[in-house]
Amino acid sequence: MGEKNKVIVVGGGKFGEALVERLQKKYDVYLIERDKNKAEKIAEKYDILVINGDATTNDVLLQADVKNADVLVSLTGEENINLMVCQLAKKFGVKKTISRINLKEHESFFKESGIDVVISPPSIVAASIEGAIHDTLPENVVQICNGEAELIEIPVGENSEASGKKIKDLSIPKECIISAIVRGQKLIIPKGDTKIKEGDVLSIVVKSEYLGKLLESLK
Repeated sequence: MGEKNKVIVVGGGKFGEALVERLQKKYDVYLIERDKNKAEKIAEKYDILVINGDATTNDVLLQADVKNADVLVSLTGEENINLMVCQLAKKFGVKKTISRINLKEHESFFKESGIDVVISPPSIVAASIEGAIHDTLPENVVQICNGEAELIEIPVGENSEASGKKIKDLSIPKECIISAIVRGQKLIIPKGDTKIKEGDVLSIVVKSEYLGKLLESLK
């Protein structure tokens, strides 16, 4: 078995812990948490390296072997910390940075500041962040209905669960609708018997809390 990719997670709150739980068997995971009690609880619960410290300092990032990290995900509740941590990680050569923001309108600023992927509530679910880590999170994610739903575009890859199946046979949440399929230059308004092909791009409306389940079902 090849060497696992290294992922550093900053912030051991509910989002960080959920992500650690999901990633720990697939990746070499390091968690940085500045609250000592929280860090100790997570260290007891998961088979990962937990560092109690401030991720905005070079010393703590180096303890997490940042120079060899493939991805850094900063999920603290403070946007300025997430931005600083991701920018420091970039200086150390981390290939991909993923940051939590609290206000959707800050997304463009974070991306202009060099952050690769920006995620805001209610889209912060472990499955969607994992998708971002291995490039399956769709780039086009638009919140609609005051954040209650997402309009997303998902490309169908060779190994996708959707490839070769009819829409009616997909194991996707009932709380989503495949509203359109783009196949090359052709737009298809799908029905239950429409067969999905590799290379298709699916336009899907999904309730925000089911985004993770949708991404999981189509990976």
